[in-house]
Amino acid sequence: MDTQVAQANFSAYAYMAIENVLTTPSHLNLFNFATVSGMREISLKPAYRNILSGKVTLPLKDKDGTPIVAIAESGFALATKITHIYFEQNANFTSKYTTIKDKAFYNYNVSAGGVQNSVLETVVLPDSLLYIKQEAFFAQRNLKNINLPDSIVEI
Repeated sequence: MDTQVAQANFSAYAYMAIENVLTTPSHLNLFNFATVSGMREISLKPAYRNILSGKVTLPLKDKDGTPIVAIAESGFALATKITHIYFEQNANFTSKYTTIKDKAFYNYNVSAGGVQNSVLETVVLPDSLLYIKQEAFFAQRNLKNINLPDSIVEI
């Protein structure tokens, strides 16, 4: 019984703490960071895909201070409660994000019957972005606003 209470309290705390976050610093430990083919990538930890909600601002650097250059393949797939994606703004450090990889914000789950309910409406991309890979925003039916910076060379 105590274990169930502790889990319920953690879940309630995690939900309350995360739901109202407008800026999501990398030290909150919501993200995984990896270096793949020389690119520092960010992804949302699977445990938070159905918890993190509302407006999310992605950090420019990982928790060790390494610049992030890509959103990982399927990095935010099936994170169905996020309404807005922003990228951190910092006058002292320019965004290094260049790539949104395949299926980064993919919203389709075959085992759950297909397209999932999603509330993602707005994505504000950084001016440093060069590439948006295949199916990056597949099945995001509520996506209404996305800016495409002049820097983009491939979609």
